[in-house]
Amino acid sequence: MDSPLRSDDGQASVEHVGLVALIAAFLVIATAVTAGASPAFRNSVRGGFEHALCVVSGQSCTSAEREPCPTLRTVKTKVQRFAVSYLRLGHDTVLAIERRSDGTYVMSLMEGTQSGVGIAAERGYGASSLSGEAMLVLGQRAGRTYEAATPQEARALVERLRRQQLPAVRSVVAGAADLAGLAKTDPSVSSYVLAGDGAVDALSRFGLGPVLVGGATYRDHGEIGVRIAAHAEEITAYVQMDARAGAFFEAMSEIAVPVGGRGAAAGGRGSKAGGPPGVDLTKSPRGAQDGPGPARSPRDSLTIKNPLAQKYEGEVISGGSLAMRFGPGPTLLGIEVVGALGTAGTRREIRARLDPADPGVRAAFEVWKADPGSATAIAGLGRAAREGAAIDVRTFKTKRTEHLHGGQAALGGHALGLGFGSQSSVEELVEQRSRPAGGEWEQRTDCVAAAAA
Repeated sequence: MDSPLRSDDGQASVEHVGLVALIAAFLVIATAVTAGASPAFRNSVRGGFEHALCVVSGQSCTSAEREPCPTLRTVKTKVQRFAVSYLRLGHDTVLAIERRSDGTYVMSLMEGTQSGVGIAAERGYGASSLSGEAMLVLGQRAGRTYEAATPQEARALVERLRRQQLPAVRSVVAGAADLAGLAKTDPSVSSYVLAGDGAVDALSRFGLGPVLVGGATYRDHGEIGVRIAAHAEEITAYVQMDARAGAFFEAMSEIAVPVGGRGAAAGGRGSKAGGPPGVDLTKSPRGAQDGPGPARSPRDSLTIKNPLAQKYEGEVISGGSLAMRFGPGPTLLGIEVVGALGTAGTRREIRARLDPADPGVRAAFEVWKADPGSATAIAGLGRAAREGAAIDVRTFKTKRTEHLHGGQAALGGHALGLGFGSQSSVEELVEQRSRPAGGEWEQRTDCVAAAAA
């Protein structure tokens, strides 16, 4: 004979099943009723019922929630560089702020060090010349991320972060202690970030007397790291790759006058005044994380710039990332894939979020996990993302500025260089189209309105 408690449990199970069935029925009816409405309205209604169904089913419901959009991203970097012959050392401090369409802010304060070696080659052909440089840089970064609910909170937090010294070692120790449960987490910290990165830089340059200086640049940067959210008992492991390819030239740029009897080739190879901004220690055209190029032997010359010189600088930027969120323990909570392509003025970003609870995604992910290098497994994961992922397509208007200073000298047969200053980038949302998992494509006018506010 069943006990009263057992009977109550059975009745509760029946009621639970009935509630799930009722919500599912309402979802079907709502889909039919809203057939003539806008995609945004249909997605909102469908998302509401799916979230309710998720809650009563006892599942993790983060994938069913409508996410806010990033409407403004700003990144400010303090740069320090030091060069001895072909050895490069650097230190960066980065403050990144993201404003979202719901009025919240996400901020991160990162610190990183880099070291690398470079090689350089140069050939002259009469009045013309050809030179090239390459550099391998390895580094590590650590920091913390924070969240703010209001603009006032965000401003107060930014002021605090600007005054706060944040050695990378402290973040590493704090993140490890939080992860191991040995220390209480700072309640203001959303997550700790620990990462290692590497970059390969290349620069080729040609000169045709005082008439033309030009060339091309390429940079490939990779990063692997973890974000530790101790409050939520979650860890996100991520891999990120970025590549930049650019070209520059300056026509009728300058005339180099020999001083002290030693000739100096026109075109400014190795002088601050020569060539386009970014070729020497003072400014690098290869991106915010780069160090100075291999230093050249100083020449005794006086360089006169032509104020009517014609200049061109262009850059194409591509990138991508894969992030997997776990917690508590080894449970996989979410997969995120991001791809981006842009120029100096615009950036287009495609972001896909996959829910491992989806049967199709789970099956494709297990196949990929068994053989991550298999083209068939990668294609299967791509099909699962196309069919079942929540996708955002965003277009940003971008702007980059830099204020870098420095110099170089020769001592004991070695070239020495020093660079310092700041760099900043701003990304402002122009357009966003979204498709929730199982939903329809819609224009996120709410996000564009929030960006314009």
